[in-house]
Amino acid sequence: KLLWTSNEEAIKQYTNGMDSLKKGNNDEAMKYFREAVSIDSSFLAPKFELGMFAYNSGNESTALEYLTPIADRIPYYTEVQLIVANINYNSRNYSRAAVYFTSIIEFGFTDKQTETDAYLKRGICYYNTGDFENAEKDISSVSGNIKNDPEPLIILAAMYIKKKELDEA
Repeated sequence: KLLWTSNEEAIKQYTNGMDSLKKGNNDEAMKYFREAVSIDSSFLAPKFELGMFAYNSGNESTALEYLTPIADRIPYYTEVQLIVANINYNSRNYSRAAVYFTSIIEFGFTDKQTETDAYLKRGICYYNTGDFENAEKDISSVSGNIKNDPEPLIILAAMYIKKKELDEA
């Protein structure tokens, strides 16, 4: 419901876009979705379609442009939160990524592995933004679940060295 609008013309363009998608005409569908967004910029359903098309096409900056408003408005939309968090994380925009990983942890309907990954990546975000206390909490909380991955242990050791806790490191 939060993705929807009451603007009939925008809905018509969105519906035309979905019909074009079903027929395999992606270019025409994207045109309709862009028209729906231009009619009602708060209509998130066509933004989702545009964002996912861009993401699946490897265009992460365009995907971020369309999916970020959805992630901001719907914190429990885990699929979108994951994409936006990971794009920001991979782009080293750690403070923004931490926000979306927090939404995944607090509101997401996830499996254990996704939750573990979110804690780990949020911890790495905190580390890279200088929030060592929260980084240590997050990474320590999942370090037992990721025994084959040396990265969390290396980051924990680096934090302990910075805090001059050499025995812990």
